[in-house]
Amino acid sequence: MDAGTGTGSGIDLEILWIGFYALFALYGGYLMVDFLIWRLRSKIGTGHIAGFSKKRNKGKRLPVVSFDEYKAGQGAANKDALCQCLKIDSLGYWLKPAHEGDVLQVSYLKTAPSKGRVFGYWSLVFGGVLQWPFWNGLAMRYASEATQSGLGFLFFAALFIGCFWVFMRIVRYYY
Repeated sequence: MDAGTGTGSGIDLEILWIGFYALFALYGGYLMVDFLIWRLRSKIGTGHIAGFSKKRNKGKRLPVVSFDEYKAGQGAANKDALCQCLKIDSLGYWLKPAHEGDVLQVSYLKTAPSKGRVFGYWSLVFGGVLQWPFWNGLAMRYASEATQSGLGFLFFAALFIGCFWVFMRIVRYYY
């Protein structure tokens, strides 16, 4: 409370928002690091959906992918190789319903090929979006210097063009 007026200061609300933004930035950082670690530890393969597991990821059924058609030249050892997907990172898989027999890209672990993820960049993109409070704080902190030199305009123009490019890629792919 302020000594003279008896009302609460805005510092409590500011601290609450800073904490909220910090949680967003930490979770975004976690998603980005998780994507990068998984990508370094895995290979990307193309297979077809052999079925679906009983587990769900936010309401979407997780596929079981078979690589037997795509590795037929490697012998009978890989004939029944199945990969159980644990997570969905593909925006396309979220938007379109998947059916048995559909071709799918899967990133599977080099050490345990029976575990994988539906390959995509959803975690990386969403983690970057959650970093927005951090980048916005930096831009507001140095706004006067950036606008005088023109860097602020370039930053926001690049951000706008990048978002438009991603939107157009999604529209072109699905329509």
